[in-house]
Amino acid sequence: MNFNAMSAFGCVLTLACVQCGGGVSNADSARRAYVGFDKGVSRAISLGFDGLTAASSANIPEQTAAGDVMGTMLVAGQVSQGSSTNREMRLTVQVTDYQDMVVDMPDDAGAGTTLRHRYSTVMGQTPLPLTISLRPPMFTGTLTGTVRMAGELAGDVTFNLVLAGQVESPMGMPTRFQRVPNGTRITGTVTSPYGTYTVDVTR
Repeated sequence: MNFNAMSAFGCVLTLACVQCGGGVSNADSARRAYVGFDKGVSRAISLGFDGLTAASSANIPEQTAAGDVMGTMLVAGQVSQGSSTNREMRLTVQVTDYQDMVVDMPDDAGAGTTLRHRYSTVMGQTPLPLTISLRPPMFTGTLTGTVRMAGELAGDVTFNLVLAGQVESPMGMPTRFQRVPNGTRITGTVTSPYGTYTVDVTR
């Protein structure tokens, strides 16, 4: 095998390793693998609360939203019934070529970099499980599972996130709830071919 052929083979092998989860550890890429979906986590929680508001039975109506740039998110599942305002939600989050407009500014300086990777539920795998336990004026929950990332970053991304936040009722609607802006703390880890990133943000 000549030098050029060996170089081409090496490039293909490197790309294949990244896509199958064997990429080289890179702390900044591991961070960006989460940052690209950060708005998506908040969107999923909000869609869950929209489903709670719209539910007339244990099954919430499917809630959908488009990514800022492309793709879709669909949230479905069940919510506990009863006269209490306390609720337990067992939901799933499915994404298809989902990409938000995210300008990454890790140092809060300069013009920033627009992230160009997207996320999809892996065919044949369970969508991301999302749990929400509502105890007004607070809620807690988890978002776990794996999606596939493509674009400038590639490979499977596994979320293990814990949610804790505040809720409020719209004026005149005491039995309905929505998240308080900038009142949700998201902690946990996100693991990708580039390494594991520890998340601790408030949204």
